[in-house]
Amino acid sequence: RRYPQRRICGTVSPEWRFRIARNTHAPYWDLSFPSILKVYLELICVVGIAFQYTPEGIPAGLCKAKRVIYTMTAGGPVYENMGFDYVKSLCDVFLGIHEHICFSAQNIDVAGADEDSILKKALDEIEGWEA
Repeated sequence: RRYPQRRICGTVSPEWRFRIARNTHAPYWDLSFPSILKVYLELICVVGIAFQYTPEGIPAGLCKAKRVIYTMTAGGPVYENMGFDYVKSLCDVFLGIHEHICFSAQNIDVAGADEDSILKKALDEIEGWEA
């Protein structure tokens, strides 16, 4: 069955589902991420390419990525990461990607913080996970 393709900023290639951004980085802004990332996520979630609806009306993901790695930086502490929660929900419900990992470098702008050390610790965590 062919699904109608929404035309948003040109056409969306069916090959996209094989190349979904598995690595996403965003600064932590206003309890989430910058609005341009939300716009991007909305533009790539296209029926028939990123997901389809079952006969019962339930979204079923068509993406082939096995996991999404979300990295973020924050000037202060992050108490609740609504940006990552949004990405997880989108991946679970619409894209069919059920493994999501978040790495963060927090408190970079706190007075007296050693930014290099904070960033190195985050990079070491990422590299240790990939090993």
